[in-house]
Amino acid sequence: MIRQLLTESVLLGLLGGVLGGALGFWGISGLINLLPVDIPRLAGVRADGTVFLFTALVSTLTGIVFGLAPAAQASRISFVESLKEAGHGLSESLHRSRARGLLVVADVAVAAVLLVGAGLLINSFLRLQQVDPGFNPQDVLTFKIDLPYVRYSGPRQTQFFERAIDRLVHLPGVLSASAVLPLPLDGDEVATFLTIEGPPVAEGNRPRAGYSWVEPGYFRTVGIPLIQGRDFVAADDLRATPVVIINQTLARRFLLRQDPIGKRIKPGISNGYKASPMREVVGVVGDVRQYGLASAPGPEVYVPLAQSPLGSMNFVVHTAVDPLSLVGPVRKEMGEMDKNLPFYGVKTFNQYLGQGFAQPRFLTLLSGPVCRFGACAGCRRTLWACLLFRQSARA
Repeated sequence: MIRQLLTESVLLGLLGGVLGGALGFWGISGLINLLPVDIPRLAGVRADGTVFLFTALVSTLTGIVFGLAPAAQASRISFVESLKEAGHGLSESLHRSRARGLLVVADVAVAAVLLVGAGLLINSFLRLQQVDPGFNPQDVLTFKIDLPYVRYSGPRQTQFFERAIDRLVHLPGVLSASAVLPLPLDGDEVATFLTIEGPPVAEGNRPRAGYSWVEPGYFRTVGIPLIQGRDFVAADDLRATPVVIINQTLARRFLLRQDPIGKRIKPGISNGYKASPMREVVGVVGDVRQYGLASAPGPEVYVPLAQSPLGSMNFVVHTAVDPLSLVGPVRKEMGEMDKNLPFYGVKTFNQYLGQGFAQPRFLTLLSGPVCRFGACAGCRRTLWACLLFRQSARA
């Protein structure tokens, strides 16, 4: 009897291991398509022979361990006690009934935890989809260009980007164009400490803010609202008064609800020629979730590229047609300006926004089957638990 029970248990365990291994082998490609793209070494995911051997070993041990319990119990059956219990109308001992009841309770508890976890993940994902990123990602094409310092230095960098934007604006189907670094939701982060004009503040207590280089028209191109003041203009260059635009969070948190226009702050990043100057606040824009949809907007400062030249920028092109349909014409325009420049990172703003949903979407997709199965299984197990406890109470 013990040999038969062990054989059945081991065979069931091995069969489950084989089916699970086959499902894992066939499901790898589908799972990779669901995984977020930012997971490192994603392309190297494959079925591993060592894992299959480990699965077979665990399946065998599981069959032996869980087969020994009923086998040992069967070997200790007392026919006299069984006949006595049969006389009272019971088909199994009180001990076995309690053990089964505990297993059912544990099973229901695990199912409840799965249901709660899956429900929270799905709720978080739905709420994340309703988050306002602070800009309009519709019909915006983005790409990046790096200027080699050997051929482009100082003012030549600014001149190239200004000419490139001018050529892009005149393309058919383009409504506006500009450039920024870093791009919202791109994963890059540039931050600096601020010195705000007024009473001196200890160095360790200086506020910290995100820092972005922008070209005129950037806020209009991506739909960031201008709350107060003005946008940057072409005249905001190295010969003009250093200026800066801040977001609402910085104005509210560090300027003590004063009128921010005309205030002077100094970001701790130089313009490449001299130490960072005090800059006059000329505008306030809406908050943007710069580093992720799940992160609250923080203080941000925007500096005109012409006053702080940089050799690498992300172009943003607002179009009246499908943004991807303009990749060819845009590439041609950039090639005519300099065919040796790298033209890369071509995406729509909606694709960048989708990256923010990648991990939550993956977890939600994995939790969906768990939730659906757990709901049905949880209800069935709860019903079985009630029936078993009712039977035990009668006993």
